[in-house]
Amino acid sequence: MCELIGAEQVRNGLRFALRNLKSEKDNLNALNLYPVADKDTGTNLVHSMSLTLDNLPQEDSASAVFKDVSDLLLEYAYGSSGTILNLFFEGFAEGLQDKEYLSGTDLARAFDAGVQRAVYGVEKPENGTILSVGRQSAEAGLSVLEITEDASVVWKRITEEGHAALQLTPTQNPRLKGSGVMDSGAYGLCLILDGFLESFEPEAVKIPYPDLIFPDSKKNGESGGALYRYCTEFVVRLGDIAALEEIKGSIAELGNCFLCASNGDSVKVHIHTNKPEEVLELASKIGKLHSQKIDDMERQML
Repeated sequence: MCELIGAEQVRNGLRFALRNLKSEKDNLNALNLYPVADKDTGTNLVHSMSLTLDNLPQEDSASAVFKDVSDLLLEYAYGSSGTILNLFFEGFAEGLQDKEYLSGTDLARAFDAGVQRAVYGVEKPENGTILSVGRQSAEAGLSVLEITEDASVVWKRITEEGHAALQLTPTQNPRLKGSGVMDSGAYGLCLILDGFLESFEPEAVKIPYPDLIFPDSKKNGESGGALYRYCTEFVVRLGDIAALEEIKGSIAELGNCFLCASNGDSVKVHIHTNKPEEVLELASKIGKLHSQKIDDMERQML
């Protein structure tokens, strides 16, 4: 058991999480049906975590490591899955004060704060996704505090509940209902939870996954088309954070899957749209654009 978690354990957890994502990248891509079947969940999560770890500074406190991850993901997060991960770590880091070591209470409350931030940041949260799996895991983490504050025990409970919730996603997610296919983003979250558990409690028995059921390619071809064609992402440096609120609604109206994460005067925006140039033009009116990316999701679905 490990009652407190330090900076090196957090870094190792991130490394193990990335290893898990890399090993399952192709499966994550193949499972990707929600919100659109653009087959990039694994690619985006690996890209987001890889660049974050490559640029992660050495810190002495656990809370500082999580803050660095939040800051770096704002720059390096790719796709809706990466941006939701960004939102989660943003809330997680804010849920911690300047602490060198983290207790089970710190982890449970920060995890809950991260999930709440991610849910708040998604335009239309759905059940049977990374968000509902996160919510269920967070509730389990808070509940176990009535018994113990041991950090590894709390994280094990969070992870166990994540696995249980993952198996429910084929019956909850409207796009997955009846298919037996688990939500790709939720699967990615469980792989990340597993990585941290391996670091926080090396003796813990690995939680098995059910046999994967993949989407039927013919059915997927009939129903997996995207209403909006271009996955558009950018970071904008703002002179005035209030300026974002003035145009946020105008940007969101140009598509769906709108996500917005912020860190000080920098804001990361993700949206699926048919008018990427118009989205970028709106954003350029309130700050300096960089790290912009436009992916053609119709090509990704081929």
